[in-house]
Amino acid sequence: MAKTFLIDANAIGRASHAATKLTVGTFQTQAIYGFLRTVGALARENPHSPIMTLWDGRPDHRYAMLPTYKEKRTTALVDPEKAAERAAYHAQVPYIKKMVESLGVPQMLNSELEADDLAGYLVPVLTKTGDVELVTGDTDWLCLVGPRCSWFDPRKDGQRINHLDFFEKTGYFTPREYIEGKALIGDTTDDIPPAGGIGGKGAPEFMAQFRSMQGFRDQCDSGVFVPRLKAHLHMWKGTCPLSKEEWEAAYVEDPTLDEKKARRHKKQYIESWPGQSRSNWDRNIKLMDLLDQPKPDPAKTTLTHGTFNESAYRLLCERLAFNSIIREWDQNMKPFRDRWQARLARAA
Repeated sequence: MAKTFLIDANAIGRASHAATKLTVGTFQTQAIYGFLRTVGALARENPHSPIMTLWDGRPDHRYAMLPTYKEKRTTALVDPEKAAERAAYHAQVPYIKKMVESLGVPQMLNSELEADDLAGYLVPVLTKTGDVELVTGDTDWLCLVGPRCSWFDPRKDGQRINHLDFFEKTGYFTPREYIEGKALIGDTTDDIPPAGGIGGKGAPEFMAQFRSMQGFRDQCDSGVFVPRLKAHLHMWKGTCPLSKEEWEAAYVEDPTLDEKKARRHKKQYIESWPGQSRSNWDRNIKLMDLLDQPKPDPAKTTLTHGTFNESAYRLLCERLAFNSIIREWDQNMKPFRDRWQARLARAA
């Protein structure tokens, strides 16, 4: 079976929007243009491969676990310039959807899940019978890479990552180790805080040593590994309900101690804070592991198969002044005409 391409719609759309600005009057069009170029290149280079675009819904299950999830994207809107750029991108999204539909390319949206979650659901299903390529710049999707699934970022000179060169390009031996390491580091893009104590340099080393968080915990529990660093101790035992600041504020002085002993006693108390790293990591992996997310509810999922409509597509290209697409019209349309004819033949 031919390889299936899953496009992270907003990742590709936003990356295209960040490129050189294109306008028709005051209306920005670079997100639409870049998106269509990406879809067109995939269709030409992979004429027999299915393509599907995945859109984001609102992942309430993530906000329930972490109310500050993606908080900076909202707070950034107080900046008029950033708010205007976000509005300019969102104004283009209906055009992207309509034009992709008129090319006959399927699109999927679940109102309660992100495109990441849809990919996490689809990859295990699709790789039972064929290969999958993930078209995105979102490194969260790297946890889905496997013998039949690769990752492709069209922005970075077509960077691809598969299971054979995964360590070379990520520093982690396996996709599972990668996402467990990322749960240690956190994700500034999505406002997921670090678990605590182990950062970007230490995470690959931690995973190379223990191979999994469960492996680390098992070694600590059995005494095979005796954690001495605070970062390791907190990662093993850190489930304190109080933050470090709350722990310190809760300290009660002992009036029977002299000044020197009181200082030492307070220092010992503060240093005895067990941390929150373990519970933070458990939360982060639940947020990040795309293979362990809610399955799409069919009642809340929209799958638009698309209907090839060359005249409608051309009309929109003319309206948006996409002259380079129009100049090479037959070359750009042939893969989509062929796909549509093949689809009609299969349905007959």
